[in-house]
Amino acid sequence: MTIYEDIESAIVKRLKPLEALPQIIVDPLPENQAGYQRAATDVQVWVVYEGCDLGSVRSTGSELRSIDGAIQEETYHYQVHVMGRKLRGNNGLYHLTKLIRSKLIGFEPCGLDKMILISNRFASDKEAYKENLFTYILTFATKGLSIEELPEENLPTLETVDFDEEFTV
Repeated sequence: MTIYEDIESAIVKRLKPLEALPQIIVDPLPENQAGYQRAATDVQVWVVYEGCDLGSVRSTGSELRSIDGAIQEETYHYQVHVMGRKLRGNNGLYHLTKLIRSKLIGFEPCGLDKMILISNRFASDKEAYKENLFTYILTFATKGLSIEELPEENLPTLETVDFDEEFTV
């Protein structure tokens, strides 16, 4: 798996307890059109990796430096799509988006920086309200480092260790 899949899985796992609420399903976004079905009675929550921004400066203002390989800051963006038929009330999308925000803001997936909420918006395209179904998209971000993979060197391996003095435990 890649770091993108690992983070996506961590977010899904973090949101899975929401399935204890009536008629809520939390999953990664399906890979094919057959798996992408519009919610009928259940509220569908999908998580998907949106992309990343790459930079060379941490938020503290000090540049990242390395003696050998390239090291770059990477900001990972994830979307949480929330689709359902009801906006208001205990099982409405307004309440559910608030619960999702509280679960993910400050969450540190895979040991990365704390997640922040970038946006929480009604999907305003022509698919946003179709067949009596509302869609909201929450975009979260977390930061980590992208490190160059250096070629392995054929260095001699350590075979034995000798001590000048006797070693006792």
